[in-house]
Amino acid sequence: KSPESDASCRECGTSAVGSGTKERLVSRIEQLENSLRKPTFVKVEEARNEAVGGKQYTVYRLSVLVSGQASYALDKRYSEFLDLHRKLKQQFPFQPFPELADDLFGGLKSLMWLNRFDPEFIECRRVWLES
Repeated sequence: KSPESDASCRECGTSAVGSGTKERLVSRIEQLENSLRKPTFVKVEEARNEAVGGKQYTVYRLSVLVSGQASYALDKRYSEFLDLHRKLKQQFPFQPFPELADDLFGGLKSLMWLNRFDPEFIECRRVWLES
């Protein structure tokens, strides 16, 4: 028995038993890396207004296609997009991100002159988010 066969994978907790285990792990890692290289497509399908407990907000329906295989549908509020944007910029400060359209779509300035539940305003946000 070789010393390598007694080792265990710290990331996934599996034991390395037998000579084929290392090859299987390397193969699996290569599969994961290749899947990450394939494109992920996100489309903002629709937007709708909802009200819960007397509070009204807009929900955007996203369709996410990952690596041409898995498909997901998500419902997110505009504020969740803003939170995600801020967190990504903090975590990856040297990665270029599109600028937020705060002057157009958020903040007190826009709320003074725009109705955030107006269908045209919601469509503008939807198109901007998708781009």
